[in-house]
Amino acid sequence: NVVVSCNNILVINSTASEESCDRWVTWKSYWDKQTVRIRFNKQLDSASLQYRIDHEHVPQWVKVPKRTGFFLDLQETAVDVTTESLFGSNNVIDILFADKFRRKAGGITIEFSRQPRSRP
Repeated sequence: NVVVSCNNILVINSTASEESCDRWVTWKSYWDKQTVRIRFNKQLDSASLQYRIDHEHVPQWVKVPKRTGFFLDLQETAVDVTTESLFGSNNVIDILFADKFRRKAGGITIEFSRQPRSRP
């Protein structure tokens, strides 16, 4: 399950599966694996500052490691990520997921590409 919130407002709450995205042929080969490791992509992630796991029991924020991954069972535990990036900054949050053999198991990318505008 992928859950993203911004300023305590729910933005995404979706269960990823092969049925979630039928236009990408390789979708199932990534999303059907059990995620037990995550890594912030050091080449692409310019926005993630800190993360916390299971904030009800361990409320402290930890600086995002950009060189190594860490074990986290996303089926059992949520991860929160902080950023100071704004729309239009072109910054990116890019988190990679892996299974117990360190094979790709999906990921999430959020781009702060442009300021939202209203239309008349």
